[in-house]
Amino acid sequence: MYNISKKSQKWRCLYVLLIFFILLTGCSSEPASDNKHISYAESITEEPAISEANESLEQENSSVLATEIVSAPSVEGELTVHFIDVDQGDATLIITPAGRTLLVDAGEPSQGNHLVQYLTALGISHIDVIVATHPHADHIGGLPQIIRSFEVGKVLMPKVTHTTRAFENLLLAIQEKGLKITYAKAGLPLEIDPEVGIMLIGPHGDSYNNLNDYSASLRLTHGENALVITGDAEETAEMEMVRSGMDLAANLLRVGHHGSSSSSVPAFLDAVSPSYGIISCGRDNSYGHPHQEVLQRLQGRGIQVFRTDEQGTIIAVSDGEAWQFDTMPVTSFVEERTAEAEAAKEESSAAAGSSDGRGYIGNKNSGIFHTADCSSLPAEHNRIYFDTRDEAMEAGQRPCQRCKP
Repeated sequence: MYNISKKSQKWRCLYVLLIFFILLTGCSSEPASDNKHISYAESITEEPAISEANESLEQENSSVLATEIVSAPSVEGELTVHFIDVDQGDATLIITPAGRTLLVDAGEPSQGNHLVQYLTALGISHIDVIVATHPHADHIGGLPQIIRSFEVGKVLMPKVTHTTRAFENLLLAIQEKGLKITYAKAGLPLEIDPEVGIMLIGPHGDSYNNLNDYSASLRLTHGENALVITGDAEETAEMEMVRSGMDLAANLLRVGHHGSSSSSVPAFLDAVSPSYGIISCGRDNSYGHPHQEVLQRLQGRGIQVFRTDEQGTIIAVSDGEAWQFDTMPVTSFVEERTAEAEAAKEESSAAAGSSDGRGYIGNKNSGIFHTADCSSLPAEHNRIYFDTRDEAMEAGQRPCQRCKP
């Protein structure tokens, strides 16, 4: 029995590696290392690199990076970030002012249906970019269902594999959709909206002893605001980011590894210097997340902490100057419509039938209005209805860049 099991595991490992190799864009065929977590060499034709200027300025700018957010030009529209409660796991949905969508992780496999309902209720049918930070099930488990349920533009993953069913299912879902995997590495920009800057700040290496340190990490900027997300990156990866000379400053931090003491080391927190921290973890989880040491580090730096285990889903909205937080959003989505939803539906139909058959639907949160048939309509509870385009504009709403009302 032991020999059969070992042989079966070997063939499964080879199968997963083959699929991953095929799905990588522009990958080469360097042999796998003896590391427990098998990593690869270059997976894209041109390696994204940190500029020599950034490297040379590492020491002289380190104090500035730790305390300042570089001023940015004024921006139009609002950026909305949903830190979705997926129990002991991570899932972050980012919606840009132009309605572009970025999903970072999707919790355990059991969270897939919940996330599909959540995104569907927001009127989302297309995800521009999916980032799978690293191959642990509490981050990638729900992604296969997401990929099979929505149109997807691009998938980013670090170049490392894992011999688990969750990782295998993710590769199969990507393959079924005819998608390719883009190699996630520090220095790679993501250009999805001119009002938003997104740069990968990790991983810097391609061979770690700890799978968490492969975590794809990003820094997003919107005007004066910035957000840093680091997956489960631990001290090794965090210190690589600090030493890289890249700009890590952000007033909002997705606290790494669910608030584990293996992450959020003092030097990293000082480099980011956030005003707010979001911790995603399950209530009464078996890991004891968030660890008391991390809470003390955050509180000692005056960082205001929000927690999904205590507050559920948390929504942060940026206007380019400040963040506003909603810790009590409507997140329970059921098939049966309430009387209020039915009334809103009838109002929507009436609006769609007016103004020469067009009606316009605004978003209370983002201030963006759409045509009634736009694929990016907001959830019913966030809608405002207008009979004419002029009425929407006079109310301070801005036209959606996708449906162009």
